[in-house]
Amino acid sequence: EPSRRQWTIRRTGTHPGPQPPHTYRLGLRLRVQDLDGLLGDTLHRLSFSDAVVVADQMLSERADAPYLRSKGHLEELCALLPKAAQRERMATAVAFADHRSESVGESFSRAVIAQLGFEVPDLQFHVMGPSGEVARTDFYWPRRKLVGEFDGHTKYTRARELSGKSVSEVVAEEKAREDRIRELGYGVIRWEGDELTRPERLAAKFLRAGVPRARRLPAQTWVTRSNFGGLPRLSR
Repeated sequence: EPSRRQWTIRRTGTHPGPQPPHTYRLGLRLRVQDLDGLLGDTLHRLSFSDAVVVADQMLSERADAPYLRSKGHLEELCALLPKAAQRERMATAVAFADHRSESVGESFSRAVIAQLGFEVPDLQFHVMGPSGEVARTDFYWPRRKLVGEFDGHTKYTRARELSGKSVSEVVAEEKAREDRIRELGYGVIRWEGDELTRPERLAAKFLRAGVPRARRLPAQTWVTRSNFGGLPRLSR
């Protein structure tokens, strides 16, 4: 019976930090890692895109985001890793991470954009018109005056729950918003989560829209298209 037994479970990792035991009311004695230990043990094991998603969330400035860490703190955790290859992989993701990313889809998109060899865009760009702000877009490439928008499924499938509007109303509002952006001379490119799992098609779409190529490709072999495997279904 759980109430009469104590089981000890320990996850063996590479991070040297403390792993204090915690006892719960069920009587199970569990040895768990703290968040810092988990980050140090995990980030370097992930694909580049997955590691960027995690690092972005750690740096998020959203008031509702729990367990935040600074970039400097993540760099300190990276320095504790025992192997140079581990430190390089984690350091690459942490250096690429951006606190302005507001969703998993945006973080994953930015990583895929870099992996495909395109210029990494600016984030949360404010499109201004004669009367003030017209829109705030997910991505922006200033060299081409081109904005990018990641369209998650949640925006449409949970439209009524999130905004009280029907799917058709949300679609109509998005179309009107895009028209206002284009009227100011900006180009617009949109993509969905499913397209991130088809990198060749996404790259062709970016090229047609005029997304600029990166002037310098990442030197690390970790940031390559070889990491496109088992990408999750993304939502806004």
